Amino acid sequence: MDPSIVRKYFEPVGEELKVRRIPKISIRFKKHDLTSEPPISKHFDVVFCRNVMIYFNENQKVKMLNDFYNSLSDNGYLIIGKSETLPVEIRELFAPVSVKEKVFKKNIIV
Repeated sequence: MDPSIVRKYFEPVGEELKVRRIPKISIRFKKHDLTSEPPISKHFDVVFCRNVMIYFNENQKVKMLNDFYNSLSDNGYLIIGKSETLPVEIRELFAPVSVKEKVFKKNIIV
């Protein structure tokens, strides 16, 4: 990950990183339908979508992942479930960071 993201959101604990405590004021909870509603933001540093795509058909997955792409900041990351894969239609949008851990970085398409 980009070192500035690591410094901002994680703290070292021995050889590992731990997510920093985040004040409640910076967290919003909102009901959102991934299959039909537009993206809710364009400023996410990371989107965690672990073990969600298994419940959607291919068209819904493509729509959802395109929305995630549009929601991520330019240096944003997408993390999916270990048993999930990116549909062929959107693979050029994300570069693998860790294939084993299913971590992808947003590609900037010019």
